[in-house]
Amino acid sequence: MSSFSSLTNDSSNSTSNSNNTNNNINDSNNGSNNNNNNNTMTFDINMNGGNDEDEYTFEEYIQLVEDVYDLPTIPRIEFDPSILSNSRIATFVGEGSFGKVYSVRMNDGSRIALKVIEITENNLAHVEPTTREIRKIVRLSSTPSPTCPKPPHPNIVSIHAYFCPSPNELLNGFMGFTMDYCERGSLANVLANDDILDWVDILHILKDIASGLEHMHSLNEIHRDICPNNILITIGWTAKLCDFNLTRNDKKSMSRNPGRGTLPYKATEIRNGDPGHIGSDMYSFAMTAGVIISRSTEVKEFAKRPNKFQRMNEWMKQSPFRNGRGYERLHNYLVQCISDDHLDRPTSSRMVQVLQEIIEGGKGCVISEEDPVFEL
Repeated sequence: MSSFSSLTNDSSNSTSNSNNTNNNINDSNNGSNNNNNNNTMTFDINMNGGNDEDEYTFEEYIQLVEDVYDLPTIPRIEFDPSILSNSRIATFVGEGSFGKVYSVRMNDGSRIALKVIEITENNLAHVEPTTREIRKIVRLSSTPSPTCPKPPHPNIVSIHAYFCPSPNELLNGFMGFTMDYCERGSLANVLANDDILDWVDILHILKDIASGLEHMHSLNEIHRDICPNNILITIGWTAKLCDFNLTRNDKKSMSRNPGRGTLPYKATEIRNGDPGHIGSDMYSFAMTAGVIISRSTEVKEFAKRPNKFQRMNEWMKQSPFRNGRGYERLHNYLVQCISDDHLDRPTSSRMVQVLQEIIEGGKGCVISEEDPVFEL
């Protein structure tokens, strides 16, 4: 097992692969740095998802840590908290309900993101969502290894390594993981900063989101909290899903966390206390798409509107991209995504197909007989 403290020192054994967690973090300013490495990371990973109201016993918390102590497909490393106080290595990004996020500079000048929480008597309840997120993100985006040769999905944030205290030393220990660094931060930040996006950029981002959901749904996993804060954007405008502490398997009973999520984006059935279904993610997808396309700041009001279909139409009508190719066809699918019955909503696979056809242009932009039709 690698030591996290060893990652703070230069070593001749460092690998050239920037995605390998065993790359050494450089504790000196040297010629390998580029201008981007001196920038403060500005994205805010939303860690404010709902934690379970059901209480665990201390023994149950210990068992949760034991369950993730030796995962077979991802390296577990020792964590040295002193790295967090070294400003030449770690840059504080933000803090949420379930820990803090740092940008960490590696020996080769690249950066990774570090999510960490210190376990104390006051925040034992955070152990469950943190261990759950580690398990889910490993399942969704495991990096290649002898036991897991499949490459990580490009639209799911990848975990590189994780760390957790010994089950017998849970209190005052540290738990967390390292993951992809996404230079542009969250989609929420991109929209708040009014970064310029053209219609083609938006189509590609929406396709990336749908593709990430397609991967999750193929594994019967429901994200349950799709919203701009939980989508990260790379320097090349690739979108990656993150924040999996509410993720659940669609084929298993979900007695905990019913109805949780980000209110304006979560599906009607989840707001009514249902634990959610694969179709619930498509409702959240449509809400997120509506915010991107319309640039509306009234998403909270949308959830209060008795006629959500009318509000979606209003959003789409006020969009500056209304003349974009395939706009009306996409609008019809987004309206279908907010249908009351989750079984009536289009699948993530269908949305990937439709968005790809619109991106390619030509006949793919024209409403076909197979498409839903709603008046814009």
